[in-house]
Amino acid sequence: MEGGSKGPPFVVRIMIMPIVKKELRDHDKRDFYIYTNWHHDTGYPVCFYVGKGSNDRSESIRGRNEFWHRIVAKHGYTTVIVKDNLLELEAFDLERSLIASIGRRDLGHGTLVNMTDGGEGVSGKPLSDETKAKMSVATTGRKLSPEHRQRISEGKKGKPFSAAHKAKLSAAKMGKVSPIRGVKRRPRTDEEKANLSVKLSGIVRSPETRAKMSAAKKGVPSKLKGTRRSLEVLAAVAEGRRRAREARERGQ
Repeated sequence: MEGGSKGPPFVVRIMIMPIVKKELRDHDKRDFYIYTNWHHDTGYPVCFYVGKGSNDRSESIRGRNEFWHRIVAKHGYTTVIVKDNLLELEAFDLERSLIASIGRRDLGHGTLVNMTDGGEGVSGKPLSDETKAKMSVATTGRKLSPEHRQRISEGKKGKPFSAAHKAKLSAAKMGKVSPIRGVKRRPRTDEEKANLSVKLSGIVRSPETRAKMSAAKKGVPSKLKGTRRSLEVLAAVAEGRRRAREARERGQ
């Protein structure tokens, strides 16, 4: 080398295995590619991630693992498209070959922060039980940093649940007793009551919501039945009803 400079301490030899032909099924579009992410922290390029993608996946930071984000935050990265115009199954084969050749850090050899051996997640195809088990083993015990949890939270905000998702949540909770059921709560302070009143004032409920609330209360005896309310409580109830009525009128 010029100037007598020393080369890198090791050289990664990438041996691309021949692509095995498989049944193409519905994934016969050549829209896929293999990309690699590199950083230059050691003074020479180091490949730290191998991925398969389509469209702009190679430039997206969503769905990356915590180790990927740590390296990028500290050193930055560049992306190299290894090969494009691939069928999805061809891309999977090449991805597995590159990961096996370079090696994974979590397994004690290589420089990659990939958490699997590649070849998972066929577009539009449900994951097999075996693949799910591998992904579960790879992620079990990993603790997410506060920054990572914040990014996940921001990514989910504003996304409505689908009807199928709501049905799954409902089925998962069916028959389970709430952990706070029967727990006696402390009385709210005057300040908490005032804050709650401000938050609830002006809320306009839709006719469907009011109908559901009415149906849920039918046949349920009131807890206040037979009790005498003070003048202050009666005044507060009247004021709350007045505000609700005005809010409904404004919403009409």
